[in-house]
Amino acid sequence: HNRQQKFVYYDDIIQTFTGTFMNTPSFRLFVFLWFLCSTSCGYAQFVINEIHAAPAAGEPEWIELYNTFNQTRILRPGFINDRTSSRSLPEIRFPARGYALLTRDTLALLESRPIPAGTVLIELKLPSLNNTTDIVVLRDADSVVIDSVYYNLKWGIRGISLERIDPLLPAVSQDNLAASEAPDSASAGAINSIVKLDNDVRVFATSGSADGNGIEVRLGNNGRLPAQPGTVRLYMDYNDDGKPSDEELFAEKRLGALDTNERYTWTVFTDGLSPGYEKTITIADFPLDERRYNDTLR
Repeated sequence: HNRQQKFVYYDDIIQTFTGTFMNTPSFRLFVFLWFLCSTSCGYAQFVINEIHAAPAAGEPEWIELYNTFNQTRILRPGFINDRTSSRSLPEIRFPARGYALLTRDTLALLESRPIPAGTVLIELKLPSLNNTTDIVVLRDADSVVIDSVYYNLKWGIRGISLERIDPLLPAVSQDNLAASEAPDSASAGAINSIVKLDNDVRVFATSGSADGNGIEVRLGNNGRLPAQPGTVRLYMDYNDDGKPSDEELFAEKRLGALDTNERYTWTVFTDGLSPGYEKTITIADFPLDERRYNDTLR
């Protein structure tokens, strides 16, 4: 009897709430996102891993799909759609932990950026990816949701792709979708630049110290595991060729192990240098590091 009374009471609350709020755009968006998440928050075999909705001139828009399994898998014909349009997908054969890029012009994409060997390229007319907000949904032939992504380009930077941080978690907020940190603005056909790796030490910045007496090098451990001891080196790029040489080595320091998420600032005193600007190259050399390009900062 008490449960019955409570049910009626909750029902009255829901009716009051929905009568005043359910027709607002915010509520409709919430319901749509809840529906997508509730139908696709499980461990999806194929996920929408990266989206480039606003590339630089000459590069076509593209969507990257990723096979999360450590085996070759086939994605049966289905659909890719946004809020307003849908496009048919052919059968796609993915290598283990492999990628497929969907774009309207594969040749233009290859001319715009290097694509790793083994990446599957699929040419088709994509849904119109909005340059504001949009929802991209991967469906099977029966229109069952396989995976979905909600994005807002305010989370990123025009000309830089949006990457999924963890392919095994839903991508409907900034918690799991962010701007690429790859040197060439995207990681098409490769592991996302913002994916958490087991071993990943990164150089964040090199700048003059506040008191003007030295150079501060800021680095840290972005990996899931503690980083083994390593060495950080600071070079003065006197010949302006962007390459470190033994003659240009200015200072080096041996660092002990870095705990997960630990940050470290190394101050290099610059006695003997003339006042002015210098181009520097900073390299963090740590064993087992899995993302080498962020070990070097010019």
